[in-house]
Amino acid sequence: YILIKQNEIRKPGAVLFRDLEKYRDKDMIGYQMDISILGKINFYEDRVISQINQVHVLKEMARGVEGIFILTTERGLQDLIEKDFLITSIKKIDHPEGSIFVVKTRYIKGI
Repeated sequence: YILIKQNEIRKPGAVLFRDLEKYRDKDMIGYQMDISILGKINFYEDRVISQINQVHVLKEMARGVEGIFILTTERGLQDLIEKDFLITSIKKIDHPEGSIFVVKTRYIKGI
């Protein structure tokens, strides 16, 4: 335990857990996430963040709600912007397997 605690490279899931701690009470959706990274987050947070890869499904979920929290990659973030999602806040989390973004957003077209 002490060796793992001192070496964050060996416990990327636990590091993500710490970085996402303030979002634990928020419903989140994974959008175009690497399934292994999302699996680590689900394991350490002891919850299930659903994975969605199609933007039309995400649009239906976001339609008419104040905002949703999305866990995504840089490519996913760009896709959300291009597909008419209004981004109201972004938190970037650096991770050994690539940056992850926590995005609060809502779909604005057709509301």
